[in-house]
Amino acid sequence: ARFATTFDARKRAGDMVIDLDVDEIGGQYRVGAIFRPNPDGRGWESRRDLTADQFGSLWQTNADSGYRLAGFESYRVGSQQRYAGHWVENREDLAWASIRDRTSDQFSAKFDEYERAGMMPIDVDGYATANGLRYASVWVANPDGLGWRLRRDMTAEQYEQYFAQYRDEGFRVHTIESYRDGASQRYAAIWIENADHRGWYGYRDMDATGFGNRWNRMRDMGFRLDDYEKYDTASGPRYGGVWRQNDDRFEWALRTQVDGMAEEHLDDFDVPGISVAITYQGEIVYQRGFGHQDVDAGVWMHGN
Repeated sequence: ARFATTFDARKRAGDMVIDLDVDEIGGQYRVGAIFRPNPDGRGWESRRDLTADQFGSLWQTNADSGYRLAGFESYRVGSQQRYAGHWVENREDLAWASIRDRTSDQFSAKFDEYERAGMMPIDVDGYATANGLRYASVWVANPDGLGWRLRRDMTAEQYEQYFAQYRDEGFRVHTIESYRDGASQRYAAIWIENADHRGWYGYRDMDATGFGNRWNRMRDMGFRLDDYEKYDTASGPRYGGVWRQNDDRFEWALRTQVDGMAEEHLDDFDVPGISVAITYQGEIVYQRGFGHQDVDAGVWMHGN
């Protein structure tokens, strides 16, 4: 209900959903999303809590209406499998495709087919069903010929290895997914060539406080959240996210120097936290928190 209220308010404000996450962990049903302004008025739709038949029917209706699937979620509410997705108006008339509820072998076969067709993946999902682990993915034409990588069923260690390797090769994380395979935690991710060389960060396995800390820190540095995940682990709910540079604060020439001054001040005066903001010619060129605003709760100080 809280999400529906926020959804309606953001839609009236002219925003659109660019990422949707739905989960039921420990009997608690929760919905999260990333909203972003929609300046060119592109058509879009976001739906959740659909049965398989309802999702299939909506998929076809939207495809016939010139919309392409941009993101997909499947989750269980009690004993029922449910589906969610968001669609965008396909103004560029790009070829696209999606699959869901596939076994590992079926997923691999479609992977090879779409790769041969010159398409690239933009979303991947692994999820539990009554029949075992299943996979889904969304693909779209790649007219710019961007390089990409997709890996799934990775352990945490394997993910870190590929993260470092692909980062060094000039790829950025586009989306990250985590899911349980029996007692094991697994990860899937898509990396895309970072052609414009904008800054980016990817984090995983954060608790709620850690995610909030990172969200505030990234915003202070001039980054926006592009991908959001909440997932179940043996240690309880955890969060993952991918941030991309959104303005020039990250590249401000004096940023490192001010960081050092603030950290030195924090140590010299033994205070829990400091918040710093600098404006130049009416523009915020720097903002950041140092230390904590709540030491006991582990909440970092931030620029607000």
